[in-house]
Amino acid sequence: MDEMEQKVTATTYGSDINTFGSKLELYKTYIISNACVTQQQSKYNIYNYPFQWTLKYYTRVRFQKYNTIDPSILNYRFASLRGLSCYIDKRILIGKQALSK
Repeated sequence: MDEMEQKVTATTYGSDINTFGSKLELYKTYIISNACVTQQQSKYNIYNYPFQWTLKYYTRVRFQKYNTIDPSILNYRFASLRGLSCYIDKRILIGKQALSK
């Protein structure tokens, strides 16, 4: 997460790399749900963001054309990027409107 809460890094592993590699484009807006929040490992932290999302096979990614939340997804629990620290290493799944980076 950056200081303005507009960018976040996301990591995938193994076969999930192929799943998400072609779905996410820089500077686009997405609805991402069921991503795990983890602390960014310093040796891989090129943007100096403290947290990252780990995208797995059950993570859902949907392109959002406008910077507004579609009312049809309001049954999800949303968290601000600033509030992600309370979800670190917990098995709580959240969604958030975010810009990919």
